Amino acid sequence: MPTVAQPRIGFVGAGLHSSLNLYPAFAATGVPLVGVAERNPARVAEAEARGIHPIFPNHLALIEASNLDGIVVSLAPHLQADVVADCVRAGVAVFVEKPLGSTAAEADEIAEIAADAGVPVMLGFMKRFAPVYTQLKSLIGEGTEQGPVVSYACEFGFAAWKPDFTPVEFITQAAIHLIDLVRDVFGDVVDVSAVQNASGDALSIIVLVRHESGVVGSLNFVSAKAWSRETEEFSVTCTNGVVRVSDLSRIQVLTGEVAGTTAGPGETLAERSVTFDVSNSPGSGSLKDLYLRGYVGEMKHFVGVLQGTEELSPSAADNVRTMALCDTILAAISD
Repeated sequence: MPTVAQPRIGFVGAGLHSSLNLYPAFAATGVPLVGVAERNPARVAEAEARGIHPIFPNHLALIEASNLDGIVVSLAPHLQADVVADCVRAGVAVFVEKPLGSTAAEADEIAEIAADAGVPVMLGFMKRFAPVYTQLKSLIGEGTEQGPVVSYACEFGFAAWKPDFTPVEFITQAAIHLIDLVRDVFGDVVDVSAVQNASGDALSIIVLVRHESGVVGSLNFVSAKAWSRETEEFSVTCTNGVVRVSDLSRIQVLTGEVAGTTAGPGETLAERSVTFDVSNSPGSGSLKDLYLRGYVGEMKHFVGVLQGTEELSPSAADNVRTMALCDTILAAISD
């Protein structure tokens, strides 16, 4: 696809997620919004009240009238695949919220359409662009002070947005962000085992994985009203130290004693702890949460893809592998 210095980008969908997160994050890119497609009259009125215009009845009308280079799609999961396919066939690059397809097979259908058309399709896995995780990747692995990764533990807890949350919805609409993230940070997964427990509206799924690299990890996913304060914790053990990530806003690096010392344990002050925190001041602005969660980063990346300054990630093909891992986890808990 040809690149453009000032891409023309539209939106499909003006729901709660778009209004709270995607529109303000996109505004931070400095690229003008060309138009919006929304068919719900109440949402149209809300969008117009916020000064968003012009508004079209559907994505095809938006594309036909606007000469778009790119389009952001954020709809109910079951509606997204057909809309993305239409956009790709029209030659318009797509940013689409997860999940794209309910299974790896459905995700693969869209990936093939995108590949055949040569049109970029980017998935909305915003945690890849969260500053805490981009910094985490720079602190671990071969060539870093902490050394190669041995293992990790992840805990993600939140209160579901509806009472009848199913395991499929939990994995493909919520936990999928962490499932994609560990693929991005630690590589593809080759072994999976999982168990689940449900009590009332609470649901817990614990997943054990081994990556191609040999790294092993545990993922503790919990949906319960007890977690009305969302929690997200990572503890990554490397050969020389431990890196702990807390709630998208703090990194603590614990470095063990330097190899070759003659001192015994506890005889010197050899262990170090360094903490990275988010700076907070009256100048932080109202977009801090959107930056920390990765929404601004993913919008800027999509713009960069259209401008030719960024390499597409995560792609529709990448989404197939993430959805395949979701399928494997769901199969493991149903065994």
